[in-house]
Amino acid sequence: MRSATLFNNINTNTMKNNLFSLTILLPITVFAITPAYAAPQDHSQLTGPYASISEVTAQCLSCHSKQGEEILHSSHWTWTRQRKTDTGLKKFSKKNGLTAFALAAGANPNQCLTCHISSTPLEEDSDTTAAMNIDCLICHDTTGTYSRDNSAQENEQDLAVLARKAGKTTIQNCMSCHGINARTQGEKMHGGIENDIHLQPDGANLTCNTCHPADGGHAFQRTLKSKPGMRQTTGCAVCHTETPHIQKQLNEHAEIIACGTCHIPTYGQSEAALLSWNWLQQGTPDIYQAHDGRSSLLYSSLGVLMAKNLRPVYLWDDGADQYYQRGEKVERDKPVILLGPGKRTMTSKITPFTVTFGTQFIDKKYRYLISPVLEQNSDLHPLASNWDEAAQEGMNKLRLPFSGQTEIITTLTYSRLNHGVVPIEQTLDCMSCHGANSHMNWQQLGYESDPWHDDNGSDGAKIPVKTQPPSTFPSTGINQIQETVLPAVNTTEQP
Repeated sequence: MRSATLFNNINTNTMKNNLFSLTILLPITVFAITPAYAAPQDHSQLTGPYASISEVTAQCLSCHSKQGEEILHSSHWTWTRQRKTDTGLKKFSKKNGLTAFALAAGANPNQCLTCHISSTPLEEDSDTTAAMNIDCLICHDTTGTYSRDNSAQENEQDLAVLARKAGKTTIQNCMSCHGINARTQGEKMHGGIENDIHLQPDGANLTCNTCHPADGGHAFQRTLKSKPGMRQTTGCAVCHTETPHIQKQLNEHAEIIACGTCHIPTYGQSEAALLSWNWLQQGTPDIYQAHDGRSSLLYSSLGVLMAKNLRPVYLWDDGADQYYQRGEKVERDKPVILLGPGKRTMTSKITPFTVTFGTQFIDKKYRYLISPVLEQNSDLHPLASNWDEAAQEGMNKLRLPFSGQTEIITTLTYSRLNHGVVPIEQTLDCMSCHGANSHMNWQQLGYESDPWHDDNGSDGAKIPVKTQPPSTFPSTGINQIQETVLPAVNTTEQP
């Protein structure tokens, strides 16, 4: 991790100058710069002493009671949000959602709740309506020294010193939860963000708040939007417009290709990305991969496979999700999609995704996924203790019966790649998709072959065929759409 000095906040004029000089695309959300917090300029009067983090929070709330109330209604506190699906918006809770290996965060607090911004995240009877239970230092420590051991503040820290130096949120604060975490073998929400060109001093030199503004409050925007008007833009287009390229054909590509498809060519660059977790192979020896005179963990004794410099999987996406829900029946002969894009629509674009595989269990009688509890004194060991007990307790917490009979099944999780934008010279070029070593699986996307070539190798735009993609990928869901990006020499529908 780079030091905090590399990621200082920038003023509005500097940001605008940087943005207009960029030729890359911004693959995530919103453009706006507002004061992050109304923190006093001088905290020197905070002399303490403070015996606990709750006493620090009480001191904060004496001036910032409004901000405390905002936090209590934010997704950072509730861990809930409205998720877009094919049938409309649905309330989704991270605490009981099953999109990560069918493990419920609320049932596994030691592994899954330690990032929660409460000062008492592991106490089941903690009052979630009391601002006194917020841990302000998680987001406002500017020293880089504040840490919590298993969600509890470590005793040797001088809380008075930390309180006096509290200030605006930095990238380091965000990364403490959203970055790489060794406990979860590198699997966190925004892998690759630490190398994103938007955050680099020699790039755009932005901060997380640039793209996820809070308009002076504590409810950060998930998706960047321009001001309402005749044509409201979102995501990259807010800063880069909908026609950011000099070449017209590249702008036409952007009508059906997401910005990240070309501008995030790989993931798992600086740190290995989690690729699969096999519950049957725990206890095997660690396997390391040697490269460039160094070695990195390839396969851990937990049954976790990791790898670096991975190509994304490309799928049609309009921003809607399909995800597995508790008690949902599964087909035994097909992989279960825990999370993936919804059906293809007229607004869908080819979008990069990470993919994570799981070898897990279903209840043989009831045909739904089993969500076990993990060992409370270790990291990722669902099988370290008695498996039946782990499964029984986990299903009890989901309020579903467990028959005691299990079968093996494969799960798949597709996550959008929104972070990890590379400098312009490292982006994909034409032949990266239309050459012999194409990044694209055209058949998976619904095409018979590369739409730039017909069967005889001459130029021509093909229409995606009506065949269903492989069952391991989300269905495109609608009939073929005629694309207009490439010269439409041959528009005859393929049989």
